[in-house]
Amino acid sequence: MKFLALTLVTLMTSASFAKISSTEIDQLCLDLLIKESHHIQATGDVHEGELLADILIPASQREKYPSTVIENTCIKISYDGIYECKLFITATANGVPMGETYMEYAAWVGADQKPTSILNEFVEISRGH
Repeated sequence: MKFLALTLVTLMTSASFAKISSTEIDQLCLDLLIKESHHIQATGDVHEGELLADILIPASQREKYPSTVIENTCIKISYDGIYECKLFITATANGVPMGETYMEYAAWVGADQKPTSILNEFVEISRGH
């Protein structure tokens, strides 16, 4: 009986270590959004000819924009792996916020906990100054 209990505890513990953290899912979803941004239309507060890929440059090239604050939060909204994500990109100068870009998108995360697709055909952009 002790062996069975120990085996069950070991299995449950190792299964919990196999899960990735919400922070990792946030980053993986953002990476996938950046990768697929050339196929997603940006609407809303965008400049003429501006693409989603252009808006995401500070998130994709963080070493060139070290003072930009990127906050991406994804929440699982369905049992079949759909996550709703909210992305804030805040440009700063000497620690003072200079402008903010906000967007929401949805990602599908498979059973292996890896995002496989962005579900949006377009992303609504909102900006504040």
